[in-house]
Amino acid sequence: MAKIQIITDSTSSLPKKLLEELKISTVPINIVWDGQVFADGIDLSREEFFERMRTSYQMPTTAAPTPGAFHEVFDRLGNNGESVLAILMAREFSSTIQTAEIAAKLQNDKNITMWDSHSISMGLGFQVLAAARAVAEGSDMDEVIAMLRELRRRSGVFITVNDMSFLRRGGRLSRSQYLMANVIGYQPILEVKGGPMTAVDRARSDRAARARMMDLVEERTGGVRPLRLAIGYTDNKSEGEAFLQQAEQELKPDEILLFPVSQANSVHGGPGLLGISYSAGE
Repeated sequence: MAKIQIITDSTSSLPKKLLEELKISTVPINIVWDGQVFADGIDLSREEFFERMRTSYQMPTTAAPTPGAFHEVFDRLGNNGESVLAILMAREFSSTIQTAEIAAKLQNDKNITMWDSHSISMGLGFQVLAAARAVAEGSDMDEVIAMLRELRRRSGVFITVNDMSFLRRGGRLSRSQYLMANVIGYQPILEVKGGPMTAVDRARSDRAARARMMDLVEERTGGVRPLRLAIGYTDNKSEGEAFLQQAEQELKPDEILLFPVSQANSVHGGPGLLGISYSAGE
């Protein structure tokens, strides 16, 4: 049985150790800033990135990898009869999957499958991890895709941000969604699940926002186990650690991890973002 090689993009935010252990290849998103292009998580340290966010007059934007970046990765994979599975962030947020499809068409001699995660960050990352683990256990492509289709339905992401303008400027929220969520004195709670980001609630404080996000996770998962959680942060690691402890105590997940949100996603979420991603069931 031919093995499957997994590719994702850098917004999955997966820890380097897991990427290496599970032999997952990553294509970085581009960050465009003051006329320069930086590869997400490679060309700027997190300290440099957030220092520039705090001091730069011009804010950065993001751009999908070029077809050439994907072509380079595809070119070195799938040369011994293996299939290639590219699990990428939602089309609603980026043209990344479209550029990967362009690159795949140039690899006529290889079996390359695209999977739209319909998610971002660890909502994407959980799907990548599940696929890589299924491959390691001997699943074929049809089995992996069937598993991903079910997992995509049972996973999602909630975030709260300090400044909605980053999401609005980056096109992550429409004007009407921005106006609905950006109520003075409240923190918005936003959801990514199977499509565009939507404002689902708001809270009066950081603590209330964290509590409400955990309530929403319970509502969405309905007690299904195993429950896997990931707590994401941007430049506020101590808040992320506190949220992780709170989620661990109250939701009692079977697996939980803390992760720094990728620089590319931080461009759109801004400083002070907190998020919780979940995946429920086998």
